[in-house]
Amino acid sequence: MLLRILLYQLCIWNIVSDGAAEVIGIVLQTCILPCQFTPSPNELIHWQRKMNGSPVVVHSYYDGKDQLAHQDAQYRKRTKLFVSEIGRGNASLLLSDLQLSDNG
Repeated sequence: MLLRILLYQLCIWNIVSDGAAEVIGIVLQTCILPCQFTPSPNELIHWQRKMNGSPVVVHSYYDGKDQLAHQDAQYRKRTKLFVSEIGRGNASLLLSDLQLSDNG
C-alpha cells in the first residue's frame, strides 16, 4: 500500500492486492480501504504498509479475532475490520482520523 497526500487536505491510498483501487479521504476524517478475497476457513488478514523500507502492522486478524498486539502505535484505535463480513470475503479496513503522517 502506498499513501500519498494531495493538497495537504486529501489522502489517497493506492492499494496493491488482487486488484488496484484508489481511495480518497479527507484528513481527520474516516475512509474505507477496500479488500475482497475468496473466503476459506481460518482466515489470516494482515494490513501492512512500508515505512522507511520496513513493514509496519496496520491491522491483523486471525484465529477468528483481531490481533492487535503488534499493531503500530500510530494506528491504535484508528482501524477496524468489518468482522461480520470476513466470511463473505470482505477484509476492507476502516481507517479513522486520517493524518498527514499516514503519508508513505
